[in-house]
Amino acid sequence: MRLQALHMVSLVGVDYKDTPQGLRHYLHAFGNPYSTIITDARGMTAINWGIYGVPETFVINKKGVVAYKFVGPIGYRKLHKKLMPMVKKLEAQPL
Repeated sequence: MRLQALHMVSLVGVDYKDTPQGLRHYLHAFGNPYSTIITDARGMTAINWGIYGVPETFVINKKGVVAYKFVGPIGYRKLHKKLMPMVKKLEAQPL
């Protein structure tokens, strides 16, 4: 939610092996920071992306290439020490 509030990025969520009811419950309980949510009911998208443990976060550059992958939950410290420097670096790069 904090990252979305910065309006620097678009967050895309992957609803991994969940039911529509489970997704609605989660979003109701924790809020919805995502601009788009992709449903991966069978887990095939996760396999294609090489995901092996959720949560995982991918930072995608302006060309659509994965520039950084972070495995595990992201708290305030990790957000500002690891992800935000990467986002700012990529933001400064030309397309």
